[in-house]
Amino acid sequence: MRRGDAYRWVYDVNLWKDTILPVMFIRILLLAALAPALVLFAVTALEGEPGKGLLLFIQVYGMTACGLIALFIVVYPVFIVIKGGRYSILFEMDDHGIRHIEMPRTARRSEVMSWAGFAAGVLAKNPTLMGSSLLAGSKSQSYSAFQNVRKIIHHKRKGVMRLICRDMTRNLIYLHPADAEFVGKFITEHCKKDVQTLEK
Repeated sequence: MRRGDAYRWVYDVNLWKDTILPVMFIRILLLAALAPALVLFAVTALEGEPGKGLLLFIQVYGMTACGLIALFIVVYPVFIVIKGGRYSILFEMDDHGIRHIEMPRTARRSEVMSWAGFAAGVLAKNPTLMGSSLLAGSKSQSYSAFQNVRKIIHHKRKGVMRLICRDMTRNLIYLHPADAEFVGKFITEHCKKDVQTLEK
């Protein structure tokens, strides 16, 4: 797991069985549905009709939320098929933070691990090359600095940690059972003392 100055591991997420991602997407859609409803409520309330504004808010939010959820139910399976049913994530964790790097769909587990090993070898001589090599082969990434994390939600049964940062960015950390306790303790110890921790 440890390579050079950082800990690295690969996790293959089965999108057909994973429930964390769809729930997260649905929450985002429900929040997005608030925008038009709030605008209509504010405009109507400013015109001196708060009662009518509240009714409009409920109607618009309900219709928008239902429409977005219906669209999600149709689109999400298509998204899974396009992804090939799963995707591989390379995690890099050091004393300062953790990086979540989505690997190309065609990359096999052995190829990803060898890639990580090569990057770790390069790390001792040229950190810039290591970073550019990893990112060149990845599709997307997200980074959470431990000092910026304000809340940790640990889904122990599912082997997933959600890091919520002070700038409202989020990071999903998938854990192998053998490493879950160590990684969870490492992250908690490197965050600020006032970080909120919730276990589910």
